[in-house]
Amino acid sequence: MKPSLHLNCKKATEMVEKQAVVRLSFWGNLKLKLHLAICSACKTYHRQSLAIDQFFKEHSESSLREEEIKENHPTSSTGLKNQIINHLNNL
Repeated sequence: MKPSLHLNCKKATEMVEKQAVVRLSFWGNLKLKLHLAICSACKTYHRQSLAIDQFFKEHSESSLREEEIKENHPTSSTGLKNQIINHLNNL
């Protein structure tokens, strides 16, 4: 049985989101690329999805860095605890 290369927009957008989490199969990737080549609405959806994913990735990384800085700040209880442990380890 020959696989169909036709993809409707609903399935294409599902695959765009799936692609962000897992690797698509060869045929799935080919179908999606062909659909994006001919469908401007799905191509726009794909670009927007990538931009949103990138925004949240950057935002979560900066939030983690801020949280790490707060935890290691001497005025926080965790920061003070870390300083005490470091001091004791250096004795």
